[in-house]
Formats: sequence, structure tokens, C-alpha cells
Amino acid sequence: WIGDSILNKIKNNKKYTDLPKIDVEQVFVLLNQLEKELEKNPTNIEVLERLGKVKYLIGDFDGALIAYKSARKIAPNNLNLLKGEANVRLIFEKVDITKSTLDLFERILKLENNNPLALLILADQAFKENNLEKAKTFYSKLIILVKENSNEYFEISDKLEKVKEKLNEENKKWHRNVNCDSGF
Repeated sequence: WIGDSILNKIKNNKKYTDLPKIDVEQVFVLLNQLEKELEKNPTNIEVLERLGKVKYLIGDFDGALIAYKSARKIAPNNLNLLKGEANVRLIFEKVDITKSTLDLFERILKLENNNPLALLILADQAFKENNLEKAKTFYSKLIILVKENSNEYFEISDKLEKVKEKLNEENKKWHRNVNCDSGF
């Protein structure tokens, strides 16, 4: 936990001291029950969502992704399913986030406009693509959501400051070009 980036902290939204003790045997019993329920009713969204969560919990990210994608075929705008699939995709994609995953975060943000992870992912991507106004908007929304003077606050504040600096540089370049073109 210590030394993790804000992305990991927001993504997991947990402190290690908050995590419950897990009875591994019970997890596998639950997993078996969920799979049996799906055999009876393969379109049960609630069971698919729980299966996705359990598979995520035990580190079966392939299985979790399959469960969330199956459930989203039935309920494509379900916020929990969107979040589940997006989180699993982040595990696989890490740095090079695909357009499909970014689209999921856009949809999450439309349904939950203050979702910290969606704001962070989309702000970072906008900055990476040099879409500085979009990055500024998302970082500005995000900084309000985190605890002031926390490590997360300072990390987001630094990112926001970098965006503002780049915007100022671009603005200065634009004015220099305008002044040169007009003969001033």
C-alpha cells in the first residue's frame, strides 16, 4: 500500500487494514454455488456480477472479465457491471489502456459523474493525448473529491499544475505566433 500510486489506491479503494480476512475454502464453495446457479439460469445478471467479483477476488481475471462481459450483454448500461469490467481491463492493460476500456470509463462517468477512477483514467489519457483542457477539467473535478493534504491530493495537484503549465506554454506560443504574423 505504501508507495502505491493514486491509481492503485482509487482503483482498489481500500487500505490493507480494512480488508477482511478471507476464508479461502468458503470462497471456493461460493464460486461453485454461483457456477451451479448459472447452469440453471445463464442470464442471471446478479449471479454473473457476483461471479465476476469472486473471480476478481481470487485473481482469476480472465474469468472475471468473461463474467462481466456476459452480464453486460444482457444489461449493457448497468453501472456495477461497467465498473467491474473496466477494473478488470485495467489489470490487463496497465499503461496502454485500450479505446474499449476508455469508452467504458466514459460511460461510467456519464452514469456517475464523480467517479474518481473514471476521472483519473480519463484525465491521464487526455494529458497523454495532449488534450489539455479535458485533462484540466477532469483533474479539477477529481481534486475536489479527494481528502485535502493527502498524498492523493498532492499527486493530483501536481498533475493539474503540469497541465496548467503546458496550457500557459501553448498560450504564450500562440500569442508569439499571432504577434509575429501580424508584424508586431
